[in-house]
Amino acid sequence: MEIEEYFSTLSSEFDKAYTVAKSARAKGLDPKETVEITPAPDLPSRVEGLINIEGLADMIRDLSNNQTVKHTKLAFRVVEEICKNSAFDNLDRIRRIELAVRVGSAILTEGVLVAPTEGITGIKRWKNPDGTDYISVLYAGPIRGAGGTAAALSVALADYARRIFSIGQYKPGLEEIERYVEEVELYHSRCARLQYKPSDDDLRAIVSNCPVCVDGVPSETIEVGVHANLKRTAYDGKEVSMSNRVRGGVPLVLCEGIAQKAKKLLKEVKPFGLEWEWLNSIIKVDIKKSDLKPKDGPGFLDELVAGRPILAYPNHVGGFRLGMEEAGSVALPQRDSARRL
Repeated sequence: MEIEEYFSTLSSEFDKAYTVAKSARAKGLDPKETVEITPAPDLPSRVEGLINIEGLADMIRDLSNNQTVKHTKLAFRVVEEICKNSAFDNLDRIRRIELAVRVGSAILTEGVLVAPTEGITGIKRWKNPDGTDYISVLYAGPIRGAGGTAAALSVALADYARRIFSIGQYKPGLEEIERYVEEVELYHSRCARLQYKPSDDDLRAIVSNCPVCVDGVPSETIEVGVHANLKRTAYDGKEVSMSNRVRGGVPLVLCEGIAQKAKKLLKEVKPFGLEWEWLNSIIKVDIKKSDLKPKDGPGFLDELVAGRPILAYPNHVGGFRLGMEEAGSVALPQRDSARRL
């Protein structure tokens, strides 16, 4: 069976099964008389089903011209369309930005994850100490499922949208910057280990320069102690007390998103006129393979989860490994000894 025939068979058999399911539901013997899951043959359909707004699929198809377009480019196109199209005039600025970021993030994640709906819990508008306004994106734990690149790009989408509406940049004070540093350390040491934890200085650089405030819902029971009881000014001028509890989505986006994917992120946002050159200060120099040296001890096992099997220890003859020796690279055990594992 050829590949085209295979997929054609899958499609036709699905249509038959779906027809049977609709007929069965129509009899009224189930709690609902319709099949809850609707077919989504392509990315635009999946995004529309996830966001649950009729007409999104057609808009996304029009913006892609029914051609294969890179997801990042399509996401920024959609953000611009939602922010500028009069069809969305029934929403205020913040709601439009929120919808734009959700839809753009859904495109980046192929429309198959709940991160755009559950990981992004909302967007708020605030005032800086100097009276200018800015927006914050509230993240929650499910944003982890989006992956580092998509999570970081969601912040860039918010920046792109706020520029369209001429909303100002986030200007945190020293106390709030240090709150982020303390919060990330607490999350990493007492809540959940981060895949990548930047240095405190890199974290300060991100928070100080990011034009959008990376915020989050208080998801942990642990509270910050040193930089507690901070206040912010809402757009209407009222002072709002920040929760002292650790916001789980914040470390995920800042560390595993912006910090870890800084080099790729800078490359992705450049074509859209975003001034994110400040990322250069946290991009690490790539380490050449020839510069790698074997460690004297099993330091890479420090954070091993208890109960996990260990295939090999460093520098042990017969240890498990992948790849072949290369000229000028680190010496590895011989293949004959590796067979004894």
